[in-house]
Formats: sequence, C-alpha cells, structure tokens
Amino acid sequence: PASPLLSLSPASLTIAAGTTVTWVWQSSGHSLDSGPGCSPDAKFTSAGLQNTGYTLTHTFSTPGTYPFYCGVHCGSNMKGTITVQ
Repeated sequence: PASPLLSLSPASLTIAAGTTVTWVWQSSGHSLDSGPGCSPDAKFTSAGLQNTGYTLTHTFSTPGTYPFYCGVHCGSNMKGTITVQ
C-alpha cells in the first residue's frame, strides 16, 4: 500500500504582527518545533509527540520569518514557514 501523505496545511503563511496561529493535529504521532532545517530554536514547541486533536497556539509579536517542522517527519520534508510582517 502507498504511504500516507505527510503535510502541513498550509505549509507557508504570511500574517500581521500580533496574530495568533493555532496548529491542530489531524493525526497522531507528530511533533512541532520552531527552527531552521531540523534544528529547534525554542521559540515554540509541542513539547514532544502529540495525538489527534492536540492544539498548539503561538502569538507572533515580532516581524520576521519563523520556520517550523515535525520532529518525527522533518526528513520527509514536513516543514513550514510563518512570515510575520
């Protein structure tokens, strides 16, 4: 059988400073960390693996580019970027 598609939707998002973003887990066994590549920078984190229905909320106060990724699936390109203007 084919492997399920791993994705973050949307993978990229542009928002205004002060906007709150909420990630919602649609399946179990994923994590989320901020940072470039697959290296955490501790700006936001799901604090390990989470299950379906888990939510992570973060308010972006400072303009900039904030990369993030699933720690389990980063090698499968499960990554995204929040751009704050």
